[in-house]
Amino acid sequence: MSYPTITLEEHFLSSNAIAALPTSQSKIYTKVKPAWAEQLSDVGPNGSRIKAMDSGHVGIQVLSNSFGITSLTPEVVAAANDELAKACKAQPRFRGFAALPMKHGKAAAAELERCVEQLGMVALDAFAKAQELDVPIYIHPTTPLEDVQAALYDGNYDQEIGAALGIAGWGWYCDIALSVLRIYAAGIFWEFPNLKVVVGHMGEMLPYMMDRIDEKVGQIWLKAEMSFKEVWERNIWVTTSGMFTMPPMACLLRSTSIDRILYSVDYPYSTTEQGKAFMEELRESGLVTEEGHSKIAFKNAERLLNFKM
Repeated sequence: MSYPTITLEEHFLSSNAIAALPTSQSKIYTKVKPAWAEQLSDVGPNGSRIKAMDSGHVGIQVLSNSFGITSLTPEVVAAANDELAKACKAQPRFRGFAALPMKHGKAAAAELERCVEQLGMVALDAFAKAQELDVPIYIHPTTPLEDVQAALYDGNYDQEIGAALGIAGWGWYCDIALSVLRIYAAGIFWEFPNLKVVVGHMGEMLPYMMDRIDEKVGQIWLKAEMSFKEVWERNIWVTTSGMFTMPPMACLLRSTSIDRILYSVDYPYSTTEQGKAFMEELRESGLVTEEGHSKIAFKNAERLLNFKM
C-alpha cells in the first residue's frame, strides 16, 4: 500500500486484568492460547507489536482492553487504563480506547471522565457523556455467561467447539447486533442524536439484515421515530476487524456510506499481514475508488477520532 493505515480494534490486556479475570475467561490466555497473553501484554515502544505493525503497514493502532475487562472492579479497570495511557505516551503510534467498569455506574462515570480529560483516551462507554465529549463508543463482545453458553452453544460435540461457537465462531456477532438493536429500541439514538457508536466485524451481521429489521421491528412493533437504516446512516461507524474477504465487504459497501467504514485488523487474534493483503485485494477489486480506499485505510479514522497520523 502507498500509505500507512489506522486500525481501531486492536487489543491489549494488562497483567492485573489477566490475574483478576474469572477462570472461564482467563483460561483462553493461560491455557488455550498462551501466546495471545504475551502478544496482548506487549505494548512496549519497540516490541513485537510495533514489528507486526510495520510488517502490516499499520501507522497507528488504537488499543482497547481485551474482552472481560469491563466486568472487573473499578480499581482493576482504572489500573488497566493507566497502563494503557502510559504505553500511549511512550509510543506515539498508539492511541487508546478507555474501558469502564460497567457494573458500577458511578465509578464508570468517574472513570470515563478521568480517561478522556486526564489520560487522553479517544473513546469511552456511556451515552450522555460520550455525546457531550464528542467521542465514540466502541461496542465489543465478550465471552457468554455460563448458562447462556450451555443453553445456546454447547451440545453433542467437543466442548471447545461449543466455546468457539459462543465467541468468534458465531455468538459474538449476533450478541453485538442485538445490543445495537436494543439501544435503538430503547430510543437512545433520538435521545442522544449526536451519539457515535462503532461496531466491528464488518457490521456484526447488521448490514445483511437491515431491511428485515426495519420491516419487522421498526415499522410493525416499534413504530420508531427513525428507521434503523436512518440511525445506521447517522450514528453508526463500522470497522472491518477480523474480516478479510470481499463478499461481506461488498454487502457492507452497498448498505453503508464509505465515510463510515474503517479498516481494522483485530490484532493479535488476526495478523497485520492478513489485513494488509485484504486492503491490497480491496484496492484491486473495483469495489472502491482510490479516494474511497484511503478513507477506509485512515482518513475516516482521523475524522472520527479527531487526530492526524
